[in-house]
Amino acid sequence: MPHVVLSGSISVAEIFDNLQKIMYRYPASNTIIRIEEYLVSKEANRLLARAIVVEQQQPRSFYIEVNVKDDKTTVRLDPMTDPEKTDGVKLALALMAKRIQEIGKLNNLSVSKTNISEFLDRVQQMR
Repeated sequence: MPHVVLSGSISVAEIFDNLQKIMYRYPASNTIIRIEEYLVSKEANRLLARAIVVEQQQPRSFYIEVNVKDDKTTVRLDPMTDPEKTDGVKLALALMAKRIQEIGKLNNLSVSKTNISEFLDRVQQMR
């Protein structure tokens, strides 16, 4: 399962308060990514973000799950929606992880573990 673990302290409330819609068009592979509609759990330790990825004119809708526990923030696919793990889906996860890093830049959030480093690098090059 594709995921990114960020080390450093940040709260779900801080993430939620600073998130805006993420829209991205990747012309090289004709991919469109949209992440919006953020939901926070009652316990305020989990956030879900609705994502839509269109690749080769094929839309995929799923949720990205953000879990915060102690000084670790995990960004992964919500297992209930479990889409096919295409490059666009992995790129959506990378975009979400990078946005959280930007929000927590004062907290020095850093990637401590991932299996999608190629996609994180691609997002870094886009900026």
